[in-house]
Amino acid sequence: MDVSISVITPAYNAGRFISQLLDSLHNQEEVKCHDYEVVIVNDGSTDDTQNIVEEYMTVHSEMYIKLVNQDNRGVSAARNAGLRNAKGRFIWFVDADDEITPEAMKYLIPIAKEQNIDLIKIGRCICNVLQSDGTICNYSTSPDADGFKIMDAYKLLSRNAPPYGHMGFIWRREFLLLNDLGYPEDMTWNEDYTFLSLALLKAGKAYVNTSFCFYLYRSLETSLSRGERDFWKTDKYLFNRIKLLSKLKEVDLPNFSNEKQKMFLDRFMFFREDTVRYLLMGGVPYPLMTYYFAKLRRMGMYPISMDMAGKGYYRFYNYEWLIVILSLLLSNKIAKKTIRFVYNLLKKHQ
Repeated sequence: MDVSISVITPAYNAGRFISQLLDSLHNQEEVKCHDYEVVIVNDGSTDDTQNIVEEYMTVHSEMYIKLVNQDNRGVSAARNAGLRNAKGRFIWFVDADDEITPEAMKYLIPIAKEQNIDLIKIGRCICNVLQSDGTICNYSTSPDADGFKIMDAYKLLSRNAPPYGHMGFIWRREFLLLNDLGYPEDMTWNEDYTFLSLALLKAGKAYVNTSFCFYLYRSLETSLSRGERDFWKTDKYLFNRIKLLSKLKEVDLPNFSNEKQKMFLDRFMFFREDTVRYLLMGGVPYPLMTYYFAKLRRMGMYPISMDMAGKGYYRFYNYEWLIVILSLLLSNKIAKKTIRFVYNLLKKHQ
């Protein structure tokens, strides 16, 4: 069985949309079904996810579809289980409520077969096309097979690199397995950023083509990373963001080249600064603000030296009392609009 790409999909109560994902994988243009496989990891679903996938496997027996059933262990454990069960030379993590475009495999399979690389980096996700009622709005893509470059993967760690969402990366399976790389199973948010940061640090060459916009992203308020956050969700998000910073801080950087260290630290600084920005702009309740500022201080991550701060991090961010006051003002709609206006002006003229 010579499979070029394995699509790995974690599925928890995904019965609403998973058949549409499978249809998008079935309806690929100008490729053989046996050039790619689909690995669905049913993560303890209590709906009809398993039945839908099994029926699809029966009706479309020409496709390589593997269903892995496990007790509910979370999305990271499901992705890692998919990686262990995949057979493809490259693997692509695709969520159960999203889809891929019909031309995706036509462009990606030759790259997976021919290029000596550790990863493929494609362009931005196509958003606002997949609707919650199952309909698909019109959209267009303009893939340019010649518009690629081969580059050192660590350069994608830069905060100025192309979009960082994990669904835009397609990995050589053997590279991930040999380096014991997977999604951290003790995290429920920011697990993708943790995985990407460590994988890009260790990877060799990357094939990058940002004209390849093959991923259709569905925005659902019920999704873990989407929708409005209440007190407990905000706490959970910040708890996981602290875990992200802790895991990246533990990396033994002297084992890597100076250039890799520089890019990794740039990404680390971005996450650190972004955490402070979230405490200001994210509508974080006062008790959580003071708690997580204290955690950052104990970890030696706040305040941030302006010599190390990136563009968009302002000196006043280092005054916790001012951040607290501004955050409280942002809870007022008129004050919020005024502060955001001033903030955007500062960004524009920096």
